[in-house]
Order: sequence, then structure tokens, then C-alpha cells
Amino acid sequence: KRTFASFAQPWLVAGGWAIDLFLRKQTRYHGDIDILIRREAQLRLQEFLAGWDLWAADPPGTLRTWEKGKYFGKGLQDIWGRKTPSDPWQIQIMLFDVQNENWVFKRDESIQLPVAEVTDISEDGIVFLRPEIQLLYKSKSLRAKDHQDFGNAVKSMNTKQKSWLKESLAKVYQGTHPWLERL
Repeated sequence: KRTFASFAQPWLVAGGWAIDLFLRKQTRYHGDIDILIRREAQLRLQEFLAGWDLWAADPPGTLRTWEKGKYFGKGLQDIWGRKTPSDPWQIQIMLFDVQNENWVFKRDESIQLPVAEVTDISEDGIVFLRPEIQLLYKSKSLRAKDHQDFGNAVKSMNTKQKSWLKESLAKVYQGTHPWLERL
């Protein structure tokens, strides 16, 4: 929060920390912090983090230096950052697209929600990605920490959140995703 406190564009916490903010407790170790911003704010972010070592992550995970002024269109979603090249990665910045003030899911653009409905706010005033949306993002790779985050979050999600996630997973994965039976 301290690093981004003066960033004059909307941003929110994503990833495992978003799940922990939803649960109001830390449930596991996090090696970095994931930040979600609108795609159109990326160059302002690059200016804001001037001096940081920033890299674009080309799918499926090849890194390249983020050249000054380089704008990334659809297809590139992640930027990794650290204060110096000798530091471990400290932040992952994820870009999201907006159409008509709707957040658009990167793997299926028919899944959309009003931008105002994809966030929640912690007791400390930290804006974070709602758990059902974060779990949809996590649903592709299914690493051990993704299963752990799902297991922790699903117990506290309400019926509406579970239904939305179930419908979205069924749509993206044609009804064959391991989390569906638990929703």
C-alpha cells in the first residue's frame, strides 16, 4: 500500500493477498504482491515506478525488459517489477481491459462485470479484487497455492459469489473444472 499510495490511478490488490484481504487474515506466505490496474494506466504506472527494474511477461512466461514508453495491447497481461536487478521480484502488475465501464475477463471477453462490482475494500481501506473474480484468474494453472486459496476462500464466500464463479468456470472450461463440484 505504501508504494502505491500516491499513484494517481485506480489500482487494487490481486492474487493471494486479495484472498487474504477478503478473509481478513494471512493464510499463507506470499513472495510478492499482485497489483491490478486498467490497461490504459500502464504508461502512467511506468512513469510512477521510474527507477524500478520492470519486465513484461510474454505468454507463456518469457520475460523482456519493459522499454520506456512501450504500450502493451491485449495479449500481454503481466509486468513484473523489483527495485533493483539484484532484488527478488516484488510486484506483479496485471493489466485488465475495460469496455463501457465493464471489467472484461482476459480468457473469455463475454465474462464482464461493472468495474465497481469487481472490488471490495478492507477494514484498512485497501481496495482488493473480489474472491470469486480472483479465483477465476487463478483457475488456469492450478498450482498448490491456487488450490489452497480456493479452499480457504470458498468457505467464506456467499451464495452469489459461488454461483458467479461456478457459472464462469463452467463457461470458460466447458463444464470440466475441478473446482466446479465444490461450488
